[in-house]
Amino acid sequence: MVAVISASGVHHNAELLDLSRTGARLKGRSFPEEGDELTFKAEKVSAAGIVVWVDGDRCGVAFDTPIAATEVQRIRAFAHFVERQSGNKGALPG
Repeated sequence: MVAVISASGVHHNAELLDLSRTGARLKGRSFPEEGDELTFKAEKVSAAGIVVWVDGDRCGVAFDTPIAATEVQRIRAFAHFVERQSGNKGALPG
């Protein structure tokens, strides 16, 4: 599932590897610097946060305010549905 993180007017598309109420783990080509404030968007969820770590093509984001548990479940269910339809096996559902 694709997520977009935006920092300093630059948008970064990334694969959403894991999602919780308090943050996300992403895989992509480029990310903001560790410590940069950002906006995270996946599906209809938008959350302010900060980049807490970057390691090569992966990064971790902590949300300023936890997102609703129902939103986490909805995104995971949607990602699982998309994977089943496409035959891909991703890391998000679980």
